Amino acid sequence: LPTEMGQLSTLKSFSCCFCGLSGPIPSELGNLPALDRLWVYQNDLTGTIPTELGKLSSMLYLHVEGNSLQGTMPQEICQNRVPLQLIEELGADCTSEPGGTVDCPCCTCCSGEACDNFSDGTPSPTSSPTADQEVTIIPIAPGICFSGNTVVETIAGPTSIADLQVGDMVKNGDKFDEIFSFGHKAENMIADFVQIQVDGLRRELEISPNHMIFVEGGSSKPASTVVVGDKVMLAEGGLADVVSVKTVTSKGVHAPFTRSGKIAVNGIVASTYVTFQENSDSLLIGGHKVINMHWVSQIFMAPHRLVCQFDMDICKGETYTDGMNSWMIGPYNFTMNVLSQGTFAKTAVFVPFFIAVCFSYLLEFFLSSPILTILGLATLVLYKKNKKVVA
Repeated sequence: LPTEMGQLSTLKSFSCCFCGLSGPIPSELGNLPALDRLWVYQNDLTGTIPTELGKLSSMLYLHVEGNSLQGTMPQEICQNRVPLQLIEELGADCTSEPGGTVDCPCCTCCSGEACDNFSDGTPSPTSSPTADQEVTIIPIAPGICFSGNTVVETIAGPTSIADLQVGDMVKNGDKFDEIFSFGHKAENMIADFVQIQVDGLRRELEISPNHMIFVEGGSSKPASTVVVGDKVMLAEGGLADVVSVKTVTSKGVHAPFTRSGKIAVNGIVASTYVTFQENSDSLLIGGHKVINMHWVSQIFMAPHRLVCQFDMDICKGETYTDGMNSWMIGPYNFTMNVLSQGTFAKTAVFVPFFIAVCFSYLLEFFLSSPILTILGLATLVLYKKNKKVVA
């Protein structure tokens, strides 16, 4: 395998089995962020399996059995298999089998026979999906999701975003926060994402163009406007430079909503919300910035959060239409329609609606703290008592 393969940045799959390949597996393959299938079984490859392959967050199938490889399957690769379950198939000549030369406790199969890879010829790298693996191509317009190559930190440890459920607790930066709903949840859908690579982090973040990400100064901006040199907020605190920004196509669309509106994904603090006006970090009316989009969404989502707070079973029973939360479709389309209108129409709709949802936001704020709830009730009682005295 030539080391120059590492320069094929858009390579998605490579299959060359029974091809007589020899020599080591180039570590440069770790520079291929889109590579999701690597089939090189039944060749004469030697050496060890490079740890750099563990950087490939898109990798779904990795088969290297039937070679003369030695050593241990890198922990970086095993981490993507267990517990993150990003790699669906991982095959090697495990030492647990007769004649095996690779120590691989995380492999899904441990020989050419066990992996069903004894037949001659190189398989097509784009086999048709089975009925239970149906893949749907969706438009990116809703733009409210992370890809399936996203890892979050739960109380139990690192977890694939695809495994999250309503009620789970995830890190939002400095603390754990509850997931009360999902905007999108579809494991087998495919969409375009902005892939952001940050200095010092192993995993790139794949995020919808309109999704907001927190940057220097604590403000948020759409992923579509992030450029090399921007400083983004890290889950562990501090800032780091963006070193690469590109567009990729990936599997899985997931958009968990947390109560704070923040979530730490692949080590970066992002908003759980999007901008509804392309490339704008703020609500624009008449060409003027009114309020940051993150806070607009946080306030507008208050009624939804209150429903989940009073009865989480309602939110756990949410359904999805083409991957999008059925509750969200109507409000999303209504919002986009209003924003396409003129200044007068936008003002006439949003101002009264904003005032109305602010009451829900304030109610949620008081209910979030028993002390504030007691103080509020006490203030109301005293107000009514004084009113009677004056009368």
